[in-house]
Amino acid sequence: MSATTMADALRPETADQVAEAIRDAAGPLAIEGGGGLSGLGRPVQADQTLKLDRLTGVVEYSPTELYVTFRAGETLADARAALAEKNQRLPFDPPDLTGLYSDAAGPATVGGVVAAALSGPARLIAGAARDYVIGVKFVDGTGQAMHGGGRVMKNVTGYDLCKLTTGAFGGLGAITEATFKVLPTAPAEKTLILQDLEDSAGQTALAAALKSPFEPMAAAHIPAALADGGRAQTAFRLEAFPEGLTYRADAIRAHLPEGVEIVELEAEQSAAFWQAVRDVAPFQAPDDRPLWRISTAPTAGPPLVDNLRRTLGGEAFYDWAGGLVWYRASADAANAGAAEVRAAVAAAGGHATLMRAPSAVRAAVDVFEPLSEPLLRVTKGLKTQFDPQGRLNPGRMYPGV
Repeated sequence: MSATTMADALRPETADQVAEAIRDAAGPLAIEGGGGLSGLGRPVQADQTLKLDRLTGVVEYSPTELYVTFRAGETLADARAALAEKNQRLPFDPPDLTGLYSDAAGPATVGGVVAAALSGPARLIAGAARDYVIGVKFVDGTGQAMHGGGRVMKNVTGYDLCKLTTGAFGGLGAITEATFKVLPTAPAEKTLILQDLEDSAGQTALAAALKSPFEPMAAAHIPAALADGGRAQTAFRLEAFPEGLTYRADAIRAHLPEGVEIVELEAEQSAAFWQAVRDVAPFQAPDDRPLWRISTAPTAGPPLVDNLRRTLGGEAFYDWAGGLVWYRASADAANAGAAEVRAAVAAAGGHATLMRAPSAVRAAVDVFEPLSEPLLRVTKGLKTQFDPQGRLNPGRMYPGV
């Protein structure tokens, strides 16, 4: 049985149909899961779209061995729900960024999380998506089914394929399955929020908390202009068994600034706060202003943002203890402020990704951090190896790749 064709989209239901669709393709294919991240990356000039949203379900799940395999089209919400039934989770806390592009966007999928290497606030302590993708199956640009990795961390032959496909944005292959290491859900959580700190003072407080023996699982700063209630929020997420959580919260206060009002959130309220940070709620649709994701040294974040506010206006908030900056430029910034952002990041150190902008702008500027010539040669070589005819998401990350 062949993949279903609907409105210039191929929608396979099995990995074999994915391979058949790629082999039979007369020209380039845009690879999508639910389609909610189609606005991320450079526009793909493709004859058809290969949608993987019908490859759904749990292939294998072993709560005792701490791994799970999902088909690529499984929605992130359903994947989380399946793990929650066993009080487990994806430790890197992947965000659902589909709300940045449209309030009617398709759902986030497991394949999209892997393809875009998405990690949430817990990445600060737990690690990145690449650290937890331990197995992957995909179909390369020739229509050949490939796999790498395994089911447990200690037995992963071909592990490099997991690293390569995580963050490749479908340019090396159409992901059909992904296996993750999972961990237990925290027994209890609490969030401490310091009120009314300016950006630089907030970053100093974040650094002080992280240096303490009571290391938070997440740390973020929301300036007053973006915070609920109009008061700046410097937040720390603590996780522990209930009997130890109060002790940790009280102990960490000794490492925080004196005389600052502190609000505590528990259980559902705490989870809701971090979901909003994770999914970048302050900048979600219908907002269509240019949005950048900047990684830099935590101490460099506030000066970098001050620089950008002077040149481009806009607003920003900080995740990963200040190491991740979500910056929204003003609507009239020429070319999404690309020249100014690249210059500011080059001066501060780090890298930047244009997460949202009109397609014409994304076609004209570097969406992802420009590669050095040696890295670009390696990237082109990998593309040629896995997709010699350039069928899969051509140009999604870099022109000509």
